[in-house]
Amino acid sequence: MDAVRKNVAAGKQPWLKAYFGMRDSKYGSYKYTAKPYADVDCPWNGKAAHGCVEEREDAIAAYTQALLFSITGKQHHALKAREIMDDWSAKMKEHTSEDAGPQTAWAGSTWARAAEIVRYAPGAGWPGGRRTGCSGSRPCCAPPVSPR
Repeated sequence: MDAVRKNVAAGKQPWLKAYFGMRDSKYGSYKYTAKPYADVDCPWNGKAAHGCVEEREDAIAAYTQALLFSITGKQHHALKAREIMDDWSAKMKEHTSEDAGPQTAWAGSTWARAAEIVRYAPGAGWPGGRRTGCSGSRPCCAPPVSPR
């Protein structure tokens, strides 16, 4: 991240173009709003899914906001990343249907990257006891998987 930060600050390409693309995307918006589901249901065979795309997009948004914080140091990006993760952590109960495992892995890998940046970047982490919902037997990004 240090190299990215330095290259963006120096206006070097392709770093600056990639940064602007990330910043100007819907995922980098200050107005981004998470759409959490309690039950992310991802069936096979074109059946109606509920929350699958929303979870992946929200994970990407949290990661984008965390990266933006890491590059710029602007606190509102850390707050937005935490808000998105906290919204899902408060509502999400399980992944269900045939694609529960792949959905958990696909979204979970992005949630984990966002959470790692927020947790360890100076000034980005969760205040005091707010992180307790994401440790021990209930990790933020690893709800139960229940194939149906």
